[in-house]
Amino acid sequence: MSTRRGFLISSAAVLAGPTHLHAQLLGKKTRIVIDSNSPEGNLFSEYLLAPTTVIDLDPLNVLTALNDEFAKHDIDTVYGLTRGSNRFLIEQFARPNGYRMIHTGEHEFGNGQIAHTLTSTPSHVDDFAEHIVRSRANWPVEVARLLESRTSHQDAPIRNNRVVGLPISAGRVGQLCSWTLEKV
Repeated sequence: MSTRRGFLISSAAVLAGPTHLHAQLLGKKTRIVIDSNSPEGNLFSEYLLAPTTVIDLDPLNVLTALNDEFAKHDIDTVYGLTRGSNRFLIEQFARPNGYRMIHTGEHEFGNGQIAHTLTSTPSHVDDFAEHIVRSRANWPVEVARLLESRTSHQDAPIRNNRVVGLPISAGRVGQLCSWTLEKV
């Protein structure tokens, strides 16, 4: 290995198996974006094991840094699990630089359950629905697994929304969006 980082990544790949480091091992320049204070975002980013950017209350610094990376085409793929407003802002910076959204999902908490609505290919939506029922609280890992397996701009997303409602602890209200931007 030529660098310490390269050695650590290859060592982690042996320990974690090929799935978790899929993007890095294939040489893709990947970035993960999550909101601060989000246990779901932490699970999501831990699965993907790529450089992670955390959005605080004021997203301006993150948007400026990402805009620079988009303009230089320093990123191939960006995975996110954020509030919808942050996803929207990031997409506005990415599109003029040749990136497009290939997956979106809404994950709404309320009334003692979580509902997932996805826009992706039919096979990915079906696969996610099948796995999410078994994983329950570990749904961010299933979202990360889905996004990691869907990284080709060759096939455009097809609207195929399915809502899966699962029980969660009462009192939790909110919404997160999962998404993938890819350089075209």
